[in-house]
Amino acid sequence: MSEDLSWGSDAQHFHTGTIHIRSQDVPPYAQQIDLDVAVQVWDRSTHPLLENDARLAGDHLFEVVAERSYMGALPFEVWTFGRDSIQIFRLQGTINPITLSVICGLPEIEQIAVLGQIHKRERGQIHPMAHVYVEDQQGRWWFGAQALDSQGIVVLDEPASSWVGEHGKPLGIGGWFAHSRRHRFHSVLRLDAEN
Repeated sequence: MSEDLSWGSDAQHFHTGTIHIRSQDVPPYAQQIDLDVAVQVWDRSTHPLLENDARLAGDHLFEVVAERSYMGALPFEVWTFGRDSIQIFRLQGTINPITLSVICGLPEIEQIAVLGQIHKRERGQIHPMAHVYVEDQQGRWWFGAQALDSQGIVVLDEPASSWVGEHGKPLGIGGWFAHSRRHRFHSVLRLDAEN
């Protein structure tokens, strides 16, 4: 897949690639992760680190998700922040905690964000939600979500719920950097030659 997407004033070109990991501690399905990747310059005033301004870091990412919801289907992406760039991944397979821990094993990542549409199960019904979860190497995190209407547009542009913390993160989410360090994941991203 190779496509140009735009949101705000940025246009992104996605390239096909693979993350490889050499570790006996990961199951076979996580030793190679196929994905599409785009890179953008990291403007730290727009997307600060959690340690510098946790609310702004989360709020600005949620603004990206809310804006995209007005333009059609809301993609599910993983953003990694490192050096002077943001790598934006769209995984071709299932996203799970091990996959996200493997991504955290890429060199020089300072924080990771998972954003896009999720489905919340509540009282036997499934509700589509716009979602952002940001986590850094030190375990700080920010979470925000908002319901989507029947057209897939956020009900409100601000997240209905958001939390910031170093402890007590939401159950079943996050802890990917710690897991990656514990298992000594060292990952390498390779882009396909034809891109």
